[in-house]
Amino acid sequence: FAGTGKEIGWPLLRDQGNSAYMRDTGDPKTAEGGQIEWGYYEETNPRLCHPRDLLEKDQARLSPSQRDLDMEQILAPLERAMELTPILGELGYNESHSFNGLLQVTADGGPSMGESQKVRGLWYAVAIWVKDGPGMGKLIADWMTDGRTAIDHHAIDYARFYPHQTKEQFIWDRCTETAMKVYNPAVHPREPFSKARNIRRSPFWEREKELGGYFMELGGWERAHGYAANEHLLEKYGNRVPVRENEWDNRHFWRVSNAEHLAMSEDCGIVNLSHFAM
Repeated sequence: FAGTGKEIGWPLLRDQGNSAYMRDTGDPKTAEGGQIEWGYYEETNPRLCHPRDLLEKDQARLSPSQRDLDMEQILAPLERAMELTPILGELGYNESHSFNGLLQVTADGGPSMGESQKVRGLWYAVAIWVKDGPGMGKLIADWMTDGRTAIDHHAIDYARFYPHQTKEQFIWDRCTETAMKVYNPAVHPREPFSKARNIRRSPFWEREKELGGYFMELGGWERAHGYAANEHLLEKYGNRVPVRENEWDNRHFWRVSNAEHLAMSEDCGIVNLSHFAM
């Protein structure tokens, strides 16, 4: 905020309940400065744009990621923002600096970086948002020049996607769900995806379903994390089966799985190893 004449500027404000944010653009002597910028994420019903539908540079505004803003699309959240921060209603509206911005998302919500599995020497660095840009730039520069990175990069490595996860319909479905969750916390770390499911099922899946399997997904595989048919074991083992009192801790977890572990340790059972390559 140097040159503004202020000791401090307006704080960065995030209104998670409204999926919105507001910030001071800084020094008014700069091209974008001296304004209050308000932005909103369409997390309830995101509109996806296929890469083939991106505008060419000569057709776009400042970049292919910017399109004209339709005020009708943001009117309701903007009115809510004015109730929370009345200054927005007092300021004028600068149409020339307003736009509908496109954000890159991936099928699992993380950046996608690394060398192509099909074309040697072709590197990707996509779905990187502004706050991560400098760090990701350093990471991929090290990766390309030295063949290694200072941190474990497996979670952002393009190679983490299996072949079925690079199919267009899978990407579309998962990106839709990711866009709905990317700004609206809190997303539980064990929360399963609801779209693009039942892609890989073991030969025992039908039987597991009959037994009341509680299915989660990993790498496309539907994996049972416990069975309703075994819930009688909860009574058998009683207080030997721990209770997760906190709802957050208990979410997407099935207590019967602990009872099944006890039964296995005292007797015998069958473990489905079909998906353990994951």
